[in-house]
Amino acid sequence: HQIYALALGDGLLSVAAGNGREALLNDTLAASELAQPSGLTFRDGRLTFADSESSSIRQADFAADRLTTLAGPAENTLFDFGDVDGPVGVSRLQHPLAVVWGDDGMLYVADTYNSRIKVVDPATGAIRALAGAGGTGGFRDGAFADAAFDEPGGLSAANGVLYVADTNNHAIRALDLG
Repeated sequence: HQIYALALGDGLLSVAAGNGREALLNDTLAASELAQPSGLTFRDGRLTFADSESSSIRQADFAADRLTTLAGPAENTLFDFGDVDGPVGVSRLQHPLAVVWGDDGMLYVADTYNSRIKVVDPATGAIRALAGAGGTGGFRDGAFADAAFDEPGGLSAANGVLYVADTNNHAIRALDLG
């Protein structure tokens, strides 16, 4: 329940965020509590990650020495999950595993157990479903609203395309964001 940093020059490993307790608690980086952090992406001095067990998306701001929640529950709970769009505190995810910044400045999320790809708009702070029928999952290509995934677990973005590791379908899927 921690994120470590490896200093490549001297090989030293140190705790970058989290005190080791499993929870959703925002505080200084050292005092914050995480719950199975996964899928990291770095941009503008901030490390954004899927905090899987708390069903949230969180961000470590190293300059400010603060951890914040971007999407999911605002309160300390490990059992408040679902499939709800909206701002932090209203929005709900279920065990997200991956995040990535797109070329368009949006944050993309693999909402794994909801079998959806979601997007966070940094300007509004709200998350919304982008692709995937949700529910128990499936496999279907097509328009974003019609497509079906089965527990997407990895993301990568390049040149306006979002690549999705569609775990239970044993497939790599490509979403043209243009």
